[in-house]
Amino acid sequence: KVWQIVILVSSVGFAGYLLSKFLGHKVGLWLSGLVGGIVSSTAVCIAYGRLAQSHPQHGQNALQATVVASSVMYLRILILIFIINPMIVYSLWWKLVLLSVVGFMLSLIKTNVSKGVKSLDKDLEQLQNPFELKPAMIFAVLFVALSVITKLVKTYIGSQGLLSLSAIVGLSDIDPFILSLANGAQTDISLISSAILIAMMSNTIMKGIYFSYFVPS
Repeated sequence: KVWQIVILVSSVGFAGYLLSKFLGHKVGLWLSGLVGGIVSSTAVCIAYGRLAQSHPQHGQNALQATVVASSVMYLRILILIFIINPMIVYSLWWKLVLLSVVGFMLSLIKTNVSKGVKSLDKDLEQLQNPFELKPAMIFAVLFVALSVITKLVKTYIGSQGLLSLSAIVGLSDIDPFILSLANGAQTDISLISSAILIAMMSNTIMKGIYFSYFVPS
């Protein structure tokens, strides 16, 4: 079951990875952010934050591309949850779609057409090929570890502990945590849905902090 989920996530990420490698900055920052968000919106955020730091004239476009990458994250995770456990999707889909739509609308405000810069390709090299052994192994280990931790927290601390854990895990890569929550969840659907939302919002806030860190005041 673990490796089925690893292959599923890697396949989705690999599609975005190929597109990002073939298209690069040629399609403009906004579309590059959309494609990169399929792989890792956090990596895109850091790459575009560095771009805004080194090329302030592209700061507005870099911010918009970061927002659209985060918007793609909601839809990507929604699709993965639907494949793994459709029961959870019924209580989540409209919230994640709404968050994604709002993000896309914000990313289009005052958009300037930009072809990006040549250094963007170098910055986006941190988008790892999801089918490489190392990232797949890391995902599998995190998935199993977070599944165990989540079970322990729910058993010994309760729902509040799980929600607190969601906020903390949201500061890093949330895919293993969210999919470990969704996998096999047949009860407490409302609690699981709330935990998933908290993790995603925490991750979104953290990406904003990442981006702000790189952008000069």
